[in-house]
Amino acid sequence: MSFHEDKAKRTSHFWNNVYMWRLRVCNACNGTGRYDHNGSPKCSSCEGTGKVRYDARKEPYVRLLDLMRTMDLPFERLIHRDWKWLLRNVRIRNGNHPKIEKVMFLLRKVNAKEGV
Repeated sequence: MSFHEDKAKRTSHFWNNVYMWRLRVCNACNGTGRYDHNGSPKCSSCEGTGKVRYDARKEPYVRLLDLMRTMDLPFERLIHRDWKWLLRNVRIRNGNHPKIEKVMFLLRKVNAKEGV
């Protein structure tokens, strides 16, 4: 295998398996690596590590809702995911929020993705 073929293989592996993959706490064992405290077997979801990998590119909604949880917003608009209304009105009560620019960026991204 030549250098360029090997580099292409490594690059492909990086973009498919490493880039934007993050770790989060396993939902099955709540990050402990075991199902309970009584010496149960290792968690099969995370293989006993307490963390699972996920593709962050596929979850802009989760990041957006996590950021908006700390803001003063109507609960109904969050539940119904009224992105267009939120984009217009999120700055009214949250203009001084430290994460307002990130929220606005993600709202624009979600609106563009959904074609609203």
